[in-house]
Amino acid sequence: MKSLANIIYSCFKDKGEFSLKDAYSENSDKPKETVRARIYDNLGVKFERIAKGLYKTIEGDESCVVIEGEGRDLSMLGDASIDCILTDHPWLDKKSNKGGDRNFATYDCFRYTLDDFREKARVLKDGSFLVIGRGKNPPACSCIVMAA
Repeated sequence: MKSLANIIYSCFKDKGEFSLKDAYSENSDKPKETVRARIYDNLGVKFERIAKGLYKTIEGDESCVVIEGEGRDLSMLGDASIDCILTDHPWLDKKSNKGGDRNFATYDCFRYTLDDFREKARVLKDGSFLVIGRGKNPPACSCIVMAA
C-alpha cells in the first residue's frame, strides 16, 4: 500500500508547484489536517516549501557513502549532513586486528572518548541514528552511511 506522502508526491511530481488547496482537492477522501501533516513531515525529503501554502516536489537525491578507515575524524562531512552512522569500535592496534588475546575491552584502541561521540553528533541530523556494532569478529574498519 502506498503511503499518503507518496500519493501526494505522485499527484504533483510533474506539475512544478502546488498549493495546500490543490493537495486537499486531490486527496479529498482524507482530512485536510492529515494531508497537511504528510506534506510537513516530508519537507526536505519529498517536498519543498517555496512560499506560504505553496510547495513543490523534490527529486530524491539520496546517496550512500561508505568510508573505510578512521571514524574518529569526520571533518570531511558537514554539520547535520548524516541520517545514519553504522560503525564498529575504533581499531588502531595491529595486535587487535590479528586477534591478540581477544580481551578487547582491555585494549586502549577500543575505548571511545567523549570527543568521538561529539564528532558523530556534529554530523548527525536531528532525529537520526548512531549504530555501534559489536560482534565476535567485527571487521577492521568503521563505516559511515549517509543519505542526504
